Amino acid sequence: MQSAPAVAPSQPLTRVLRAIMIVRAVEIGWMVLMRLTTLALPAGAAAFGSSFFTAYERVSSTGWALFSIVGLALIAMVAQNLGPRPPAALAWWAVALAAADAVFSLVFTFEAFAAVDVFAPMTRALGHLPLTSVMLALPLAFDILFWILLVRLGRGCVSTQWTTVYGALRGVSLLLSLPSLLPYDTYRAVFLQNPVIGPVLSWSRLAFAAAHALTAVLALGLVARSAASSPADAQPAATPAKASPQRDMLVGGLWLAGGLIVTLVSYSSASGGGRYVITTGAIAYGLVRVVRGMMKMGDG
Repeated sequence: MQSAPAVAPSQPLTRVLRAIMIVRAVEIGWMVLMRLTTLALPAGAAAFGSSFFTAYERVSSTGWALFSIVGLALIAMVAQNLGPRPPAALAWWAVALAAADAVFSLVFTFEAFAAVDVFAPMTRALGHLPLTSVMLALPLAFDILFWILLVRLGRGCVSTQWTTVYGALRGVSLLLSLPSLLPYDTYRAVFLQNPVIGPVLSWSRLAFAAAHALTAVLALGLVARSAASSPADAQPAATPAKASPQRDMLVGGLWLAGGLIVTLVSYSSASGGGRYVITTGAIAYGLVRVVRGMMKMGDG
């Protein structure tokens, strides 16, 4: 991979890579938080009934959908900033994969809120294997393309050793996910309901998923620092009074995500009766910042 022509990132592209690094780091924290929350599901269900599990499903699926949408927007910015340079083709393929993954995330979120099973009939029929295979293949293909893109942009700072470590961690993570290709009833009986195998598989999958994601975050940091310290990337400083579009979209996305999560948790807690909070201020502010960032990009 290192024999490929190096591509020097521009300063706008460097800012986008830093934004991706931040989002991926937050995503790792969210991944761990959601897994830890599953430990409280039995006690929560005993205390609050099925509404606790419903609230967890809604918050979890909404969070992953937001991460997928923000990730799609950021990788699209990478492709846009690359322009006609050779790695742009890789970036646009990554955009297509991220868009497909976002569609799955949105469907799962729709399932959680509408209380309908879009995929359930397929997972218990002949469509289970191809559907699950696609759901495993999409993030795998995206991760491979994005890592190759980082190597191309890194100009030698992402070494072969880094690629070997990342590939090994991603490979083990994939292997731990392969049991889900089994028919659902078999997978549930052998893995999910087993008091030993189930937890070991779940926590091992989390550990390796977090590890390969953290490796990507560290590689993003290396590429961003390498680009920032390169004299070839020196450009006139941006006007300090005007925030970059990437910052607007990142800050707006975080406010929007936070507002939606608080609203959904509050609404789910009050689903059996009671009052709930709609964080209109946070949601409106987040939308304004995201739209402003998109308008700035269009003007640029």
